[in-house]
Amino acid sequence: FRELTKMAAVLVTVLCIAHPTTHTNTTNNNRALPGFGAAHIGVTVTGATLKTLNASPLDCGAACLQNSSCIGVSTSASKCTLLQVSSLLDEVVSGSQQDVVYYRTIPKNSTKNQIAIPYHLQAPKRDVVLSQDSVFGRSFASNVLYLLQFSVNDMLFWFNTRAGNPVNGGQSYGWDNGGPDKPYGLRGSVAGAFLMGAGGVTRWPYNVPGAANMEMWMANITELQQRAHDIVAGIRTDQDQVSGYSMAFPMNESTYHENPDYTTAWVTHGLLEAADGGMTEALDVLRKHFDWFNHADNRYTFLPPQGGGLQGVPNVPWPERTNNREFDNGHQIYLIYQGIIHNTRVALSPVGVVDDVITAESLYAETWWLEQLAARNVSAIWQRSFYPHNYEITAIEAYMDLYQLTGKKLYLDAVDGFYAMFSDHFMHLGGTVAIKEWKLYPPGSYYLDTTGEDAHGQKHNDCGNPSKDPTPGIHNKNCWHSTGELCGQTFWIKLSQRLHQYRPHVEEYVTNIEESLFNGVISQIPPDGSGIRQFAVLHKVKMPQSNISTCCEGQGTRALGSLPEYLYSVRRSTTHAAQEFAVPCMTLKNGTGIADIFVNIFMQSQYVVNEMGNFSVKIDTEWPQKPEISITVVSTGSAAANEAVKTIAIRIPSWISESTAELSLPDGSKCMGERGTYLAITLPWKQGDTIAFGAPSTPTVSRYTGLTQIVGHDRYAVMVGPILMVVTGGNKTWNTALDTFVVNGVSNPMDWTSWLIPNASNPLHFTVRNSELCMVPYYTIQEELFEVYPAFPNNTKTNN
Repeated sequence: FRELTKMAAVLVTVLCIAHPTTHTNTTNNNRALPGFGAAHIGVTVTGATLKTLNASPLDCGAACLQNSSCIGVSTSASKCTLLQVSSLLDEVVSGSQQDVVYYRTIPKNSTKNQIAIPYHLQAPKRDVVLSQDSVFGRSFASNVLYLLQFSVNDMLFWFNTRAGNPVNGGQSYGWDNGGPDKPYGLRGSVAGAFLMGAGGVTRWPYNVPGAANMEMWMANITELQQRAHDIVAGIRTDQDQVSGYSMAFPMNESTYHENPDYTTAWVTHGLLEAADGGMTEALDVLRKHFDWFNHADNRYTFLPPQGGGLQGVPNVPWPERTNNREFDNGHQIYLIYQGIIHNTRVALSPVGVVDDVITAESLYAETWWLEQLAARNVSAIWQRSFYPHNYEITAIEAYMDLYQLTGKKLYLDAVDGFYAMFSDHFMHLGGTVAIKEWKLYPPGSYYLDTTGEDAHGQKHNDCGNPSKDPTPGIHNKNCWHSTGELCGQTFWIKLSQRLHQYRPHVEEYVTNIEESLFNGVISQIPPDGSGIRQFAVLHKVKMPQSNISTCCEGQGTRALGSLPEYLYSVRRSTTHAAQEFAVPCMTLKNGTGIADIFVNIFMQSQYVVNEMGNFSVKIDTEWPQKPEISITVVSTGSAAANEAVKTIAIRIPSWISESTAELSLPDGSKCMGERGTYLAITLPWKQGDTIAFGAPSTPTVSRYTGLTQIVGHDRYAVMVGPILMVVTGGNKTWNTALDTFVVNGVSNPMDWTSWLIPNASNPLHFTVRNSELCMVPYYTIQEELFEVYPAFPNNTKTNN
């Protein structure tokens, strides 16, 4: 029966795709009920029973409007039912063919949003020139090659199909054609992913060495710009001219599967990135679509289980409506927290209105979850109803947005609670996420059992399902756990960036961004840009790259396209920070003031600060290969001489070797910066003024404490500054019995000098003493065997 039901659902979906105007629900606008949307006749009602009345539809509607918990009414000839939001486990009210269902309308509020809590800083959206000779610059260029593989007509296929317009030879491609939502497809997600990357890439100036290279680069960028413009123009042409509806899937499927959440979020991210790239017409498309979305009749059909509390791991059998395998979407997650981000991002955009906030708070925000996170209940992360996921981070991004929009302290408390718990228990050494859907990931589990050969961990996929696994959440050799999902790294970066802008004096946020960029983002794209890897696995071999616009390709190209914006931050206020600093050098702390410009990550680049009369600074460095760094004022811009007094805050990373760093100022004097802080330098800058310092780092060794242990051995990993290192050495040195590299004869692995020898001619490279093994940065390897945590026989170890 279950299989027949699925087959019937497939047939209905195919028919809906073939006839986009067909609706699964019958509506009748002639049976109007004041204060409610269109009448839905003969449907299965979404909502739990609030109250049953023997009353006419008109009286029933009036009773609903007087009850704040009532979301709609289901009426029949003899009675009516007031409906309320259903929790995840509630049975829905079944309607007969004669029942008429109405959902309450929300009064429209198109007032422009006012920001309750302005951030102190903002990221550059343009005017950062990233050298293509730098580590980030090479990955940025590879992303351009990746994006050039996608066809405009393919990306617009489902938009054109839904609107009844010619497809111009396009075809359903990649995850538009299936992916985790087979046989439905995540229609429109490929265009969204492409715009995330292309909208980012095309907003930055270019610094490509060599005239021939520059000519080729400009041709590629021009082509990307044209494709991005064509995608935005195509979506706009296909937009419903009456309702403003803009998605690629039919309107009547807006509440199905991942459509209202993942897919809508992907298209929204893409259009917003395109707007930042100069395609401002994308904002008009979004505004019209969300005017429809915020007031859609069927919005109540995907409300969250508000007030539900922690569900935990269910007992056998799975409760009705909780095992998402029965929803045909293939994901073991509750999808609602993927969707809130599209409303908060639109709310914060130039076209954001109060309605966007109302929808985010009433439709998506979950008070029970916010309260549990604020109380720092770690179960609210790894046991949330019923399978966890790193996609929870995207909801936390949105909650930080809601704090900015509303000033409600519960949002900030929940964000801070989540960030602390996630950082402590669900982030691998090096900044990749250690939690994902399909399995249970207890705090500190840090699984290493998945390789690039099966990075999804699809073998033994029922681990953690109580109906099939008697020990859910307990690690065993028959359970594989995928890890390091690139989506999660990007979400973590975006969340950390928000917190950096809110609390500029906290250096930790930028260190977290830096680690995730090096070890979880640029590590995922090969130099030729042929694809993007989904998971930053930490064991054996990397995952093959793909170019079918997976979820991780979308977030990966988004992070790669935005690389320049993490190097610097700029003060939001138009007043000069110099007014807040009484001495030339001062360590930033809470309440000490906000600098004009923040130098965050040391990569060869130049930033022209448009907001400060084109005041311009550049970073000269070969870091991370070499520690020397200089920061030079290229131009004081159009400001008068007395206004060239600016405060530049320079990050003194928490990973430098010494507790302080010495900075040389333009007049030859010195300032000392404290490790793990920002040093604010306030001077009357002149063109050519330079600050010089070093950021040396030495290897640090960490013992593995997670659940993927090897009997008789301990496992250790090495970081050099923010760079995650790996041991490699080829097939002949791989221990097939233990499935890892083994380092023998080391009495104290925590002392890196006892087993690693630096390569004097090749920075960030080491050889392992008395072996054929070597150690290199994780982001540099491609196809070779590797191990982040090699094994050390523990019978020789004297110091843990």
